[in-house]
Amino acid sequence: EICACLVGSEMCIETDYQVNIQRFTDGTTITASPLSALAGETVSLDCNPAPGRVFYHWSVTAGTVTVIPADSMQQATTFTMPQSDVMVRAAFYQ
Repeated sequence: EICACLVGSEMCIETDYQVNIQRFTDGTTITASPLSALAGETVSLDCNPAPGRVFYHWSVTAGTVTVIPADSMQQATTFTMPQSDVMVRAAFYQ
């Protein structure tokens, strides 16, 4: 989604970027809120590991750039949305 706004006499255009989430088939779920955000907005992450899995860390990438979550070792954390779509992945111990 693209939004336009007028700041003083200048036009600014803001773009919502997508938060893509790794999918699992074993019952593990990852949630992100919101699923699209403007650059600079805070995105919250959480996960619910399937039985037998223990959360290890988050990985958030924007193309070839790694976005560092507030605390990548915490099951619930946040990150600041960059100026591009991101892919969110979670790693687990089994």
